[in-house]
Amino acid sequence: MSVHELLDVNCIKIGLEGQDTEEIVAELVELLVKTGKLDDRDAAIECVLEREAKSSTGIGGGLAVPHGKLDSVPKLTVALGIAEDGVEFDSIDHKPVYVVLLMLARADQPGPHILALREASTLMGMPQFFDRLVHCRTPREALDTIRAEEE
Repeated sequence: MSVHELLDVNCIKIGLEGQDTEEIVAELVELLVKTGKLDDRDAAIECVLEREAKSSTGIGGGLAVPHGKLDSVPKLTVALGIAEDGVEFDSIDHKPVYVVLLMLARADQPGPHILALREASTLMGMPQFFDRLVHCRTPREALDTIRAEEE
């Protein structure tokens, strides 16, 4: 399962405006609502923030992968946000987050969600990839950067 196959260019936001976990989650969920990939905005935000309350998904190294399980999504649904200056996300390394990959999965289909989390972690750990992604200027450039690295 490739991250680029899960992403839609319209679900990528360069220049996140939010300044903390709650604002960033709401901003990325809104992208999914606007593109018709998600109907229940409030339930999506709630399930992701409930997961964040258990432990931060700011996994360190400038990456956060907030996620949640929601029965109203037809399949694994993903949005990507990039904050060039970094944002507060209560990361385990106490450093700013620059790349946020939000995932919503069906509760009865955990497999794709787990595979996507693993793939995203592997991808972000590749040498120089993270820096290239953070400096993308358009959603298309970000998606093409991900695709090129995965292929």
